[in-house]
Amino acid sequence: MDSLRRHINKTELDPLLGNNQNKEKILDALFDDINSYPYQYYLKQDIKTMDNLINAVDELSTDYTFIEQIRKVFLIDKDLSIPPEIKRIFIDNEPIAFFIGASM
Repeated sequence: MDSLRRHINKTELDPLLGNNQNKEKILDALFDDINSYPYQYYLKQDIKTMDNLINAVDELSTDYTFIEQIRKVFLIDKDLSIPPEIKRIFIDNEPIAFFIGASM
């Protein structure tokens, strides 16, 4: 199962959506209440897998290049090893914080 980012910075979609005439429809199809958060978009609760995401975009655009670009924005690469318990937290959209530190 591909790991999916649950939220993104709004500026990440600017190069993809730019002057797209379906921009508002795409945003409404993918994200919860797009005006609630000033800097981020949060995927809708029912978009839990990459297939869900692609299907939502596919209903509005048949441009394969655009669909692939959207997939790349939300895909967490396989080289990032995420334990299944943490993946479940991402899928359930639970708050999570990572602490990375070094000791001497």
